[in-house]
Amino acid sequence: MKILIAHNYYLQAGGEDVVFKEEAKLLEFHGHQVYQCSMNNETINEMNSIEVGLKTIWNPDGYQLIRENIEKTNPDIVHFHNTFPLISPAGYEAAYDCKIPVVQTLHNYRLLCLNATLMRDGKVCELCIGRTPPIPGIRYKCYHEAFLPSATVAMMLTLHRFRKTFQTRVNSFIVLSKFAENLFIRAGIPKEKTHIKPNFIFDNSTNAQPAIDKKYFLFVGRLSQEKGILSLLEAVKKTQYPIKIVGSGPLENLVIQYINENNLSNCEYLGQVARDEVLSLMQGAIAIIIPSLWYEGFPMIIAEAFSQGTPILASRLGVLGEILDEVECGIGFSPGDSNAIMEAMTIAWKDLLTMEKFGVNAYHEFQKRFSSNAAYQSLLRIYETVIT
Repeated sequence: MKILIAHNYYLQAGGEDVVFKEEAKLLEFHGHQVYQCSMNNETINEMNSIEVGLKTIWNPDGYQLIRENIEKTNPDIVHFHNTFPLISPAGYEAAYDCKIPVVQTLHNYRLLCLNATLMRDGKVCELCIGRTPPIPGIRYKCYHEAFLPSATVAMMLTLHRFRKTFQTRVNSFIVLSKFAENLFIRAGIPKEKTHIKPNFIFDNSTNAQPAIDKKYFLFVGRLSQEKGILSLLEAVKKTQYPIKIVGSGPLENLVIQYINENNLSNCEYLGQVARDEVLSLMQGAIAIIIPSLWYEGFPMIIAEAFSQGTPILASRLGVLGEILDEVECGIGFSPGDSNAIMEAMTIAWKDLLTMEKFGVNAYHEFQKRFSSNAAYQSLLRIYETVIT
């Protein structure tokens, strides 16, 4: 099979960029001819705001990029990851004009929300779901906290909803969870066009230590408000349970300051570390703590933790709550509640045998749903369905 994979790189690298590269590598590993084409938001620095706004709505350069790559490679299918803002929905039109079927992975909630997170003022917000035009997003300046950028994204969504671009130019959508699928269906994406395929990682052999040898909790992620890092620090302050924090982000200085000012000797901040070291840290952790305040898409940290047989303590919110309900793989708590986080840590610390059982369940779930083999079989089914 010949597959053209298209992606719009972000200014700050994130999980979507990783999945784009990993899926290309996965398909190549299984013998498919994979062609990649991309645009990069770094070029936005060379444009004025009007030009960026117009290209967000419809970019002739995005159309030309996809069309030229299709004519050059003659693929069986075009798989888009991120198209925002520079490829734009014009990329779909190029594939449609060339009569090549399209798959779009919905990594975030851009089709539902101007800022793609369904979050406002530190809380979950669903005001714009199913609303055309998405007036609340403009009113609250949800994109870049400014009126004109918010109005531009709203105009893009409104125009292409009226044109039925997403319904008629995309043959199939990949969503990362049942929870996300329900949100997109509420917003008008046809259920028959959705396929659930969570993120994956290439298989890693696990050498997890026995539960009795595990001596700390672990947080790995972006140090930002939506990730709930401040609620976690409040919980850590109320306990003596050791925790290691890995990551960087806009709240990095605040996190360091909080640890120092409160003399949190049980809290070790490691900064950004290599992925192999993260996996090693996971093997020695009682649990990974995921205190998110927003509807995560599908955090890679789950697949990575499960690959090492490590359970989770997580906010019972969105896909995190869905996973906790489906598999006995950890303990849930109310998002943003430091006391609830502390209680979950206490339960885990005092019952290591149960946490070990949760870890075994997590590893089995990894093999079944989040391994490279599971991801490949799922992708292949989706491609074959769309092509035929």
